[in-house]
Amino acid sequence: MAPNIKREIYSTFADVTASLGYSEIHGRILGALLVAGKPVSLTELAQEIGASVSTVSLSLDLLETLGMARRIKRPGDRNLYVQLTGDMINGLRTAFLTKVNKTIDDALTRFAGYRKQTKGSGVLRTLDTLEREAKRLKRYIELIAKAPL
Repeated sequence: MAPNIKREIYSTFADVTASLGYSEIHGRILGALLVAGKPVSLTELAQEIGASVSTVSLSLDLLETLGMARRIKRPGDRNLYVQLTGDMINGLRTAFLTKVNKTIDDALTRFAGYRKQTKGSGVLRTLDTLEREAKRLKRYIELIAKAPL
């Protein structure tokens, strides 16, 4: 298959993963690692998805944090390899839940700051309503986090 067609396929797969919270480069990396089914050198991975080695290397930080990939060295080999280590659905779930929880927590913190700044009943009513709904959403997200895959 022509390299640019493969890159388009990886980009199409990246569109799917981007809808779940990953960036396009993360989606292309995951797609290439899924297809390879084995550890791939960092250089080969970058070539496969049409990105620079430095871009792939930086993008791997998040994937490693989420438990999706890891960098490995082989004895006697100077190359750095990348291996898919986690279940993609579980990793996507972790990324999604982390992002949503952080956004909700940030909003609740900001609401608390606004509460200290105002005494107007109209503003307090607005804060009460939105804070209640954010807390409700947080409880819902906690239930989603407990659901089996």
